[in-house]
Amino acid sequence: MYKKIVAFLGSAFFFWGVWVVSIFQSMWLAITARYPMAFDEAYHYDVIRLHAKQWSPIFLEQPAGKAPYGALVRDPSYIYHYLMSLPYRLFSSLGLGEHMTIVSLRFISLTMFAYGLFLFRKLLQKTHASDAAINTAILFFIMIPTVPLLAGELNYDSLQFPLIAAAMLLTVSFTESLKRKKFDTTRLALIIIIAIAGTLNKFTYLPVLLALALYIGFITAKFYVGNKKQTVRVVRKDWQGLSALRRRALSIGLAAAFGLFIWSYGVNIALYRNPVPPCHNVLGVERCNASSTWDRNYKSAAANKGVSPNPIPFVYNWLNGMHYRLFFTINGESGPGRYDNHTAPVITITAGVLAGFGALLLLWYGRRILHGDPAFVFMLFVALIYFATVMGRNYSDFLHLGQMLAINGRYLQPLLLPVILVLIASYQWAFAKMPVVKLGILVGSFLLFLSGGGITGFIHYSDTNWYFENQPFILQLNNFAKKLIAPFFLWRGGS
Repeated sequence: MYKKIVAFLGSAFFFWGVWVVSIFQSMWLAITARYPMAFDEAYHYDVIRLHAKQWSPIFLEQPAGKAPYGALVRDPSYIYHYLMSLPYRLFSSLGLGEHMTIVSLRFISLTMFAYGLFLFRKLLQKTHASDAAINTAILFFIMIPTVPLLAGELNYDSLQFPLIAAAMLLTVSFTESLKRKKFDTTRLALIIIIAIAGTLNKFTYLPVLLALALYIGFITAKFYVGNKKQTVRVVRKDWQGLSALRRRALSIGLAAAFGLFIWSYGVNIALYRNPVPPCHNVLGVERCNASSTWDRNYKSAAANKGVSPNPIPFVYNWLNGMHYRLFFTINGESGPGRYDNHTAPVITITAGVLAGFGALLLLWYGRRILHGDPAFVFMLFVALIYFATVMGRNYSDFLHLGQMLAINGRYLQPLLLPVILVLIASYQWAFAKMPVVKLGILVGSFLLFLSGGGITGFIHYSDTNWYFENQPFILQLNNFAKKLIAPFFLWRGGS
């Protein structure tokens, strides 16, 4: 029976079932959740509309007046907004109302996330992990409450997810080609183009770009050392073997990517000594105080009288904050219930215990898990660089602002899947000879995750202020869903 269960978990049928559940969750939120949702949905929608007023992806001139959206003229994160402005133009020309336009754009955004989930599965399959472990990791990932919440709204993280997966998948494939003594120039060019596009979608892709550059540089150097006399010939042969059309397309793509990257980040560094300069350095304090985020940070920095630089309590509080904001449910940013946060205790505690115990097991079994698995090592290397950069930025802001701000679990989501998979692998190694225990942990964890996992927390804690325009159908749908999921909430408290 254990073998049959494992075979089922590792089947394509199970993965596609999880994938469909993921889409269903995000669609539910896209249709029912109020606008604007949390995580700055109003900001993203308004910037999309500003992009729809011009055909260039970059703002050569700052919109007149106050700057509620920051210094758009020097903001390097614009690819998502520009791409979403194209269907927005179409919907506007068709005369769709704002309600239908927002829901339609949400559907496009969740499609990006769904494609990223598919790409991440292909990426994880490059490791030595079993398909059962990979599909289980994806299942628990989509049950993290903020995952469907973010995928079901307008947010550039939905595009960031597939851009990270695509670049990493191509990097692993490029590495595999080097082992066959083949230098794949097409894949290398695509990695560069996609990675740069990621940085132009959201500046937090920069540490991913750094990790990719370090890894590719290392493996290419190894290839050169082992094939000094043949390297140039192999590269030239592969490039010349491409069709003229492909060479031209790749050249144009690389030129455009580097050009936009230099304009967005190079100019910022040259003018402001910062790849992402604060708004007031570009536009001045008077125009920037219309931005709530900038205004909060500016006032916090001004009131900061110094904090302890001891990183140990900061790291502890940072981990707690990230854990809390990965597993909380939060409504929209306006109305009577502005930013009403709830955490379902059962799933939050379960996730903390599983992650903590899994980390201890990883310390013991990590070498055996990763031995001879370069793809897994690469993924965790990228995740480590990325997580360390997020923590480092938060720590720097803490010292500057005098308080812990922007400690958001959603920032970790793009690279959580490899981490979840390695934790699952640690449990597999620890209980390799105890299949009943492994199955018990899996089933028990899944049942506990139903108590607030996925969209169940949103449905359970929501009220009429959380729904889109209080439409009767949506109210009835959510009330029915509340009754349906009620038996799974073992502990109905949480705040």
